[in-house]
Amino acid sequence: MPGEKYQLHDLLRLFARGRLSREETPAEREEADDRLRTWLLETAVPAGRWYKPEYGAPPPSWQGPVPLESAEQARAWLQDEAPAWLAALRGAADRGEHARVVDVARAMEWFCDLWVFWGHWPEVLRLSSQSAAALGEPYLRAFHLDCYSCERALAPR
Repeated sequence: MPGEKYQLHDLLRLFARGRLSREETPAEREEADDRLRTWLLETAVPAGRWYKPEYGAPPPSWQGPVPLESAEQARAWLQDEAPAWLAALRGAADRGEHARVVDVARAMEWFCDLWVFWGHWPEVLRLSSQSAAALGEPYLRAFHLDCYSCERALAPR
């Protein structure tokens, strides 16, 4: 059925984690994490841009394993994969990938208005504000601080 995802049982997940630590070096695991983080964030950008008037559908050159042929597919992916792309965004921020963090948050500018009750927008915008400051670009910093302050003002207390 479309939209359904398979999940690993906790015991299988523990078994796989043990095997991974025995069979892969830390460098290999880090490389795989980097590829996954990159893929998640490179998919989040065109998915989020579906909702920005100046973008809409991804360009024909965009090739990804996730179908983003409609705004509905983009919305479904962003919501279904929110825990994964949010974790990837946190990882990118931790690794100093500031341009990537800013790009993802900027792509979500209009989408966050459609999914206002997702409780992680303040974190996304805090990370993008910090990344924009680290990039040292005054316009980006002002833009992301403004988004962050608006989101915090609307967040339930």
